Amino acid sequence: MPLALFGTGFIVSSDNDILDKYEFREERNERFNNFHTKVDDYLQFAPLTAGYGMLAFNRKGNSWHYTRQIILTEFILGVSVTGIKTWTKVLRPDGGSKNSFPSGHTAQAFASATLFADYFAEDNPWLKAAAYLTATSVGVLRVMNNRHWVPDVIAGAGIGIISAKLSAFVFEKKCKKKHPSQLAIFNRF
Repeated sequence: MPLALFGTGFIVSSDNDILDKYEFREERNERFNNFHTKVDDYLQFAPLTAGYGMLAFNRKGNSWHYTRQIILTEFILGVSVTGIKTWTKVLRPDGGSKNSFPSGHTAQAFASATLFADYFAEDNPWLKAAAYLTATSVGVLRVMNNRHWVPDVIAGAGIGIISAKLSAFVFEKKCKKKHPSQLAIFNRF
């Protein structure tokens, strides 16, 4: 699914008959021209913060594993988003700069939501839904703030999920080799 999100965002970012990003911007400008908020700047980190809250109240959790996976996820995310932005040079809808594709805020939000969901919400669909609803809200707010096109946030969601899943894969392989007895704890928390 994350690859499909990124691929869809990439494909529909150009002029096509599938999704017209200019129509979305026109609708936004007609209905919400004066809309502006900075909530998305903070909301992108909400699932990570909630994760540390969960660890603080759960003695079985391992904050070091969680923190290391966050660090690796952030590295993968930073390299990916910056590289793609530099390569694509897509003008933002507000005309401010040529670094619109993909949405870094949305990528961050979905990476955060995926880490939270994998660590704390595996058996709780309500927590998982809350994490991904928060991430989706960031994407919507980026479009509403006229900082990103719809394809930017779709691709950003895919990159965020891929980054978190890739870091989990790396740590799972590392944990199996060095600490097989801790694998169950790592996978759960």
